[in-house]
Amino acid sequence: MTGFRRDGKYAQMAGHDINYIAVSGVLGMLGRHGEKPYAPGNIIGDFAGGGAVCFIGILMALFARERTGRGQVVEANMVDGSAYMATFLRLATKTPMWNGKRGTNILDGGAPFYDTYRTKDDKFMSV
Repeated sequence: MTGFRRDGKYAQMAGHDINYIAVSGVLGMLGRHGEKPYAPGNIIGDFAGGGAVCFIGILMALFARERTGRGQVVEANMVDGSAYMATFLRLATKTPMWNGKRGTNILDGGAPFYDTYRTKDDKFMSV
């Protein structure tokens, strides 16, 4: 598991979750309209694009070993994994659900029925 591709131009560069999702193009898809992109903690790059994708690769290698008796190398990186995890978002840009500017679509804060609101007790609720 690496952050960037082992053979890419960033192979020797240190990085963090926000860098991985920026390079993958996912960060630019997140945030409110007219505001800077919003980094959603480290859930996309580190956990989903990194950990989950690597875990899936390990499981697939174990299944293959059971069938063939041969081991294999599992190589994963957080940039490609993040890009893969954003496949739904990229495909949705071809539909009315997500073909507007960032923050104006149904699932990215542009719809009043899919958002969060401050409550009287200064907490939040989702609709």
